[in-house]
Parts: sequence; C-alpha cells; structure tokens
Amino acid sequence: MKYLLSNALLFISLFSFSQTRELFNNEVIRFQLPVKNDTIEFLVADTVLKTKKPVLLFLQGSMPLPMYFELKGKKELFGGGIANFNLDSIRKHYHLVVISMPKTPFCVAENHLNRDYCYVPDTANASVFSKAFYQADVLKNYVSRANKVIAFLRKQTWVDKHKLVVAGHSQGTHVAVVLASKNKNITQLGLFSYDPYGRVEKIIRGIRKDAETNKISWGKADTLINDRYEFNKVIHDPEFLKERPEYLNWNSFAQSTIEILLKLEIPIYVAYGTNDNSAALCDYLPVYFDRAKKGNLTMKRYVNREHNFYGIDEKGRGNYKDKHWEEVVNSFVRWSRY
Repeated sequence: MKYLLSNALLFISLFSFSQTRELFNNEVIRFQLPVKNDTIEFLVADTVLKTKKPVLLFLQGSMPLPMYFELKGKKELFGGGIANFNLDSIRKHYHLVVISMPKTPFCVAENHLNRDYCYVPDTANASVFSKAFYQADVLKNYVSRANKVIAFLRKQTWVDKHKLVVAGHSQGTHVAVVLASKNKNITQLGLFSYDPYGRVEKIIRGIRKDAETNKISWGKADTLINDRYEFNKVIHDPEFLKERPEYLNWNSFAQSTIEILLKLEIPIYVAYGTNDNSAALCDYLPVYFDRAKKGNLTMKRYVNREHNFYGIDEKGRGNYKDKHWEEVVNSFVRWSRY
C-alpha cells in the first residue's frame, strides 16, 4: 500500500509540474516545458488563453538574445523580434508563439547583456557566450525543441489544430524549412530574409560584392575568399569542433536547404530586402520552383530594405528610424489567412 501511494504521489507530482505557465510583465504568457536535460521556455503573445485560434510559430534568428531585457529596472519585450510587430493585428487571427533561445534566460538584466543585448555569463568577456549555449546552438536542437513545443500546443483546448503557420527570420528560416519537412502538421511556411545556401557562401558573396564596388581590391578579395575556403574545411573537422564548440553553429548551418524547400508541398511565402546580402539568392527561387514544376511559392521583394527590413540611408546603411517589420508581417498574415 505504501509503495502504491508513493508511486501515485510521484505521478501526480510529475503531472502537475510537466509544464508551468505564468503571466509575465502583464503582456505575454510564459511557458516552461521540461524535457530531457532541458527546459524549453516559450511565450504566447497574449494575456488570456480562452479563444480557440490556430498557432503562428515565429522562429527567431541567431545569438543568445533573451525574450526580455531588464533595463534600468524596467522589463522590455524583445521576444525574438516580435516587439517590432503589430501584435494586436496578429492576435485577431493567431496565437503568436516564440521559443526562447536555448540555454538563455527568459529575462536578463543589463549587467549580463553585451552591447548587442546578448546574454553573457561574464560581461568582462562580452563576446563569449556560455559553453552550454554553444553546444545547444545547432540546427538539430532547434528543430527538436520546436517539435516538442508544437506537440504540447496541439494538446491545448485553446489551439485550433486544423492550421499551423510557421515563420522564420534569418537563421530561423533554415530551422523553419527543416521543421516543415519533418512536421506534417505545418500548413503554411513563411521565410523572412532567407538565404537558400550556407553562411560561408554568404560571406564569399559579400567579399565579391566589396570587390565589385571597389571597397577592396580583387587581390584582397582573392586572399579573403581563399581564407574562407580554409575556414570551411576547419568547421567540418570533428576534432576541431570538440575543442572549439563555438563553431558548432557554423558547421550546423553550413548546408543549403534549397533541396528540402523544393520538396515541400505546403504554401511558401518568402519576403526579403533588396539590400540584404544574406537574401540575395532569393531572386533565383522562382526559377528553381518553375524548373521543379512547383506552384506553391509566393515572393515579396522589399526594395531598399536591409536584413531586418529597415530602410537604407544615403550611404547604403540601415536607417533604424525607418522601420518596416510591421508592414512585412501584416502582409504575410493576410496571405496566410487564405
């Protein structure tokens, strides 16, 4: 009897603490979902979860950026970039969900933020992230975490399971493409500032562009491109990665996802800025889809916009007062509803 009671209490304890949720800063609901050797944190950009709606899962870009910055004692929402969205317009149609970066606190005070607002254990070494983050900062882990969150959400009474929209920005686009290839519950896919190829290729494109615009000589470009070839060899060396886990991310996101993208049958929406070197190859996507006889691609090109859809100033740099994320996301949401 004592044994049975003990096991019953254990079951109740496990069930009760299988996930926790709280209203955070009176503007989002924060979830903590324990999994093996980890706790996945994510937010739903709402304060009450009563209305049944489909989920829009937004997969953010790179770096250990927390969901909230605590600056001068005030908590400010970042949420992977959704602070730049019109949340009220999205909430009319979706439960907007964002997953925290792995091994990154949900809310971080300024004494643990570097100048790029990334979480750092020691601000004396502001460019060094935690070893745990480096080891978790890989494509396979991001896809696994997203699948676990989706599985949890599909069990909730406030989630409409007939539709699941996934959108990614920058690094998150690669996670979104692979996730869509593995999770058949996803009904629509959005890619913002997508690079169909890998990061090394992007850098080589940038070097070539600098040479073409006379920012550097072709001799200098030749040297830099050859350096990238050597770097590419190094990041695919398992022994090197054991010693330098900070390069695991480079290895993980080195591969092109274009072939995976072309195999998807769900509707795909791609939005990018013309001044974004990362997304320069998006111009070719309609050609690839036409060759594959695929008609599930919608393209939206934003002229004179950069990687985060800011406008461009007279020197070709991002004008951070000229914001366009709201416009970009609202256009995507309208597309996704039909």
